[in-house]
Amino acid sequence: MSKQQYAIIRTKKISNYTKSSQVANHNLRNGYISSNIDQERSDQNIILHNAFKARSGSDFTKRLEEYYKSIEAKQKTNSTVGMEFVLTASPEFFQGKSRSEVLDWVNKQKEFIDQEWGSSVKLAVLHLDEKTPHVHCVISTDHKTVKKYKNQYGSFEKETVSLNAKRFDRKYLIDLQTRYANFNNSFFGLERGAFASRAKHKTLKEFYKMLEQSTKSDKSIYKQIKRKIDSIKIPLKDRFNERAILERITKELSPFLLNAEKTRSTFKKFTEFSYSNLQNRLKKEKDDLEQKKKELEAKQKAFDQNHLKRLELEKQIKQRDKEIFDLSQENKLARELLEHRKQHIDKLTNLLTPQQRKASTPFDSKLPGQRPS
Repeated sequence: MSKQQYAIIRTKKISNYTKSSQVANHNLRNGYISSNIDQERSDQNIILHNAFKARSGSDFTKRLEEYYKSIEAKQKTNSTVGMEFVLTASPEFFQGKSRSEVLDWVNKQKEFIDQEWGSSVKLAVLHLDEKTPHVHCVISTDHKTVKKYKNQYGSFEKETVSLNAKRFDRKYLIDLQTRYANFNNSFFGLERGAFASRAKHKTLKEFYKMLEQSTKSDKSIYKQIKRKIDSIKIPLKDRFNERAILERITKELSPFLLNAEKTRSTFKKFTEFSYSNLQNRLKKEKDDLEQKKKELEAKQKAFDQNHLKRLELEKQIKQRDKEIFDLSQENKLARELLEHRKQHIDKLTNLLTPQQRKASTPFDSKLPGQRPS
């Protein structure tokens, strides 16, 4: 029975414009060329999309920035400026295939790219100068949102554009892997990888023991490798991706393993190691971070509620202050009016003759109609 062959799609965020230049340089084979690239075959690579007609990484990044400015996309200092997807298949799938057959596969990948990301695709390149054919696809992260609001003039809608990669979350990537596998399965019979492997794994302790035995002629190399493993940092998005972890650790340890005694046997055993303990540790770290995130969100919610209450109290205090001020003004005006009337009465009284004053009836005299006694 032949070995299962899989449709493989990987992703990573392009966190800033420096990374954008590096990614584009690698995809366009400009600048530094890594050792796993056969430069004699680089002329076989095919550019499938090049929205900016860029020839280098710096050129691509410059035009990407100009594109974001032209659509007035809002950016933060930590905005993700792009997403890169790598589309490929199990190495066995390409074995024995002619260039024409490989290009048939490439045309279908381009079809999938166009269906999935459309005009967001800014660069897509087929690489045939590495061990396994694959397609690098870079997309922009601009995202349109429509906000509705009302005022005294009516209801309105406002469209804004911002750089936002939140939609490429874990659920999206899981569903993307499924869509990609189903698409390729219908044409090439490629399968989707399992969500979790049931294979029996070696423990980290067993791996260190194996590593120590294979490098016993030089203990310093063993210590360096052990320290290197302990210091490797795996991005949060890759902590459940065994292939990504394998590639990261292999890349970090290659300089040591290539110079160690019995490198081939060590490297072979090493690549068979599944890093289950490492994944468990990373999973625990992720769970801890998620718990802290929930706690912070709860505190933030409580803070927001208290803040709203404080604003309401401040509003009520201001209203009371205004009422007190208005009453004091009315009281002041009433006192001034009374004083004015008193002065007017005094002036009129001074104008009367003594006889008139004597004849005048005071306010507290007998009531009208009352006879004198």
